[in-house]
Amino acid sequence: MPEYERQEALVNASSGLPSVTSFATLEIEDDNGVIDYSVDTTGLIRGLNEDFLKTELFPEQLAKFGFKDMKELSRLHMRVKENLLLGMKLFFLLEPVYKVNSQLDASCCAILFCKAMELQMKDCFIKDLKEILPDYKVRGVGRGRNMIPLKDAREEEFTLGTFNVILSNQGEKLGRRMKKMGKGRYDEAWWSSFEDKLSDCKNRRNKCCHSGLFTWEDQSFLLFDMFLDDTEKHERTPKIGGILFESKIGKELDLSGVNQV
Repeated sequence: MPEYERQEALVNASSGLPSVTSFATLEIEDDNGVIDYSVDTTGLIRGLNEDFLKTELFPEQLAKFGFKDMKELSRLHMRVKENLLLGMKLFFLLEPVYKVNSQLDASCCAILFCKAMELQMKDCFIKDLKEILPDYKVRGVGRGRNMIPLKDAREEEFTLGTFNVILSNQGEKLGRRMKKMGKGRYDEAWWSSFEDKLSDCKNRRNKCCHSGLFTWEDQSFLLFDMFLDDTEKHERTPKIGGILFESKIGKELDLSGVNQV
């Protein structure tokens, strides 16, 4: 196609994507009165062209998000993988649109990455947090579930905001626990850095869920926190990688038989 026709076609095609406000959304108010969100992306995934969903990404495309190949991506839980894959595909589909339309709303693409991050945190952290912090209380969802112990919390009650609150209040204990297990890299300072990155992701996800423009630049910051290593290491702030990868440490919290945090 001639370049001007190609640009017009890209803009028209992108305008057909649903906004994030068209998805079913669960809203939870945290202990500080801040609304946290969990968006259901299954309708978007099921509604797309099957060939588009089955198409594999090239190695150089996967490398942009820190993956060596599809095999490495496949090690993630299936529901994490499917949200990530669709998010990546929409990213590469929309990237040329952004170059001709700086006001492109990236929320439809970004929310898939946000959902993948939420699901990854659930997969990595729920089981062991329930075991080592059974009586720590979080805000529940629904009548009669104001503040509930972690041991009784349902999966849908674990949002990014929930994990953010837990790690903010219990990170030092988890750091001491990891040192007892001989994993000194994951000390109190590391958990603080991890929680800071997670908090940034949560705040960007909340911005994405609001009506209004979620810019390509907003999405770039989100993707940095999720997939890339810190570029600078400060004296009191450990250098950590993208939290989608670093979150795997959650599966190691209760492997040593250490009973006291």
